[in-house]
Amino acid sequence: MSDIVDRVSKEGRNPGKPGTYLVEYEHQGGRWGVDLWAESYDDAHARMQAIRESGKIIGRLERRLPALPGIGLYVRFVCWWRNLWGRA
Repeated sequence: MSDIVDRVSKEGRNPGKPGTYLVEYEHQGGRWGVDLWAESYDDAHARMQAIRESGKIIGRLERRLPALPGIGLYVRFVCWWRNLWGRA
């Protein structure tokens, strides 16, 4: 599961810098990937181990909103609206 993270470390591409580490896995005959933020390669590896041991799906990402000035008010309004009409 941590195939890509291992290759990045072995090739020496910023193995000690914080950032997004790419993880690749195989499922139902296809190759898939996810990303995870970590402080370093070792931290990414530890997080992958934690995912293996206790990871669970807690929901589905609906959308990503850019961090623009004033976006907080928009997010509050959308949450209020969806809660008002029962769309969770």
